[in-house]
Amino acid sequence: MTKTEAIAIFKRAGYTYTGYKKASWGSSYYHFTHPNIQGTDVSYDLSLLRKRARHLDIKMWHDEYKAQLRAGIQQELFSPYEYLTE
Repeated sequence: MTKTEAIAIFKRAGYTYTGYKKASWGSSYYHFTHPNIQGTDVSYDLSLLRKRARHLDIKMWHDEYKAQLRAGIQQELFSPYEYLTE
């Protein structure tokens, strides 16, 4: 996952990307704000940014899937072709 993909996932999750700042020893921190986090922004280095983005992506997918199940949308487990071949 690239840095831009990770930032796009954060934006889709409701975060606002405010930029990155150089820290000591050549490391950079990427800063975000979120409406549910009051008073301060959250910051991640690149490796943690990617890990957190994967986690947010899976969590959003899982929440969407649970919402579909609650709404009564059931995915088919088998395609029509599989019914005919058995």
